[in-house]
Amino acid sequence: KGPNGNGYETIQIYTIENNTVPLGVDQNNSIDHNLFEHCNGEAEIISIKSNGNRVTNNTIIDSKGQIILRQCSNTIIKNNTILVTGQEYISTGIRIQGKNQKIVNNVMIGPMYTGLTFHDGQSNYARVQDTLIDSNIISGARYALRIGIGDEKNRLPIINTKFQNNVLDGIEKTIKYDGTELPVNTIWINNQSTSTKNSDISQIPLTELNNLEIKKIKDKKSLQQLMKSDVGPKGSFHVNYPKQATLN
Repeated sequence: KGPNGNGYETIQIYTIENNTVPLGVDQNNSIDHNLFEHCNGEAEIISIKSNGNRVTNNTIIDSKGQIILRQCSNTIIKNNTILVTGQEYISTGIRIQGKNQKIVNNVMIGPMYTGLTFHDGQSNYARVQDTLIDSNIISGARYALRIGIGDEKNRLPIINTKFQNNVLDGIEKTIKYDGTELPVNTIWINNQSTSTKNSDISQIPLTELNNLEIKKIKDKKSLQQLMKSDVGPKGSFHVNYPKQATLN
């Protein structure tokens, strides 16, 4: 555990001379089947700063921060569980920047600040574009989606992003919008929420669910939560990957 300043990420995948839009080939690293519990070093628990990596099947419990696609493209964030059982608003879910990201089948439950956060493009943050947000469950967050964050006056809104089959249960707002311009060419298909009107972007189509229906969806679809006995050299998910493992 370190101070709240920069440099205390729990895990960071980084390339030399990294910039807002990393150059070069996909790196094909995998962060898989890990348990993160009370990881409070700084705001970035898993920080991705190179292209073409995977963050899959991890469990994050009561940890201050987020999975962040900070300077990267072609990333897969899939089958992760983020849980908050204690202090409110310590987690900020998953924060997205860059191109061609896939955020699929993740479960975020508990009183976190945000589920998914999308950064506008500006001088040191890549614009979110050509990204898929599919089959995620967010329940109990202050804001299920927060779109368009940034601190410069002239910035680029998210573009060509597809939201489909997500369950969005925001306590204060389903969608909080901080941008200067609305998202461009964004597709919304079969997304469900307990509060279809509680959104800063009124034209986004949402199907209304009640709390019981949300519970049934969570019970049916929640991913397996990792425990301490599941991880480590003798854990039930320990796998000896070959040096040139192929991840499908």
